[in-house]
Amino acid sequence: LDSEIRMFADDSIVYRQIHTPADHLTLASDLNKLVYWANTWQMDFNVPRCAILSVTTKKKPSIYDYYMENQQIPRTDNQDYLGVTIDTKLSWQPHINNLQKKARKTLVLVKRTLHAAPPPMRKTAYEALVRPTLE
Repeated sequence: LDSEIRMFADDSIVYRQIHTPADHLTLASDLNKLVYWANTWQMDFNVPRCAILSVTTKKKPSIYDYYMENQQIPRTDNQDYLGVTIDTKLSWQPHINNLQKKARKTLVLVKRTLHAAPPPMRKTAYEALVRPTLE
């Protein structure tokens, strides 16, 4: 591949800096090479779970439609990768929002299920289930 690739278990990311239209074509060619490789090894990509995330600060970014297995890869404004939410501006806000939401859901569950439990047990549940998410 001419683009960079990072793999972890069953998760992978292919990326490339885009400066010219030729860079779009190179990335598209690399995606086609990956599809060919997958077909050779009798594997499939779940294209609806794939996503294009363009990280840029440009007001008018260069847009290009990428395809795998004759399906257009959907665009997204943020994507989770190895537990971190990455957005188009590389800000931390979407990641922090997701962690707060997850901690809030866990806290509600703890309150609902342990409402009659003694306070030390509720504290232990909070310290074991909610606080690690926030830290």
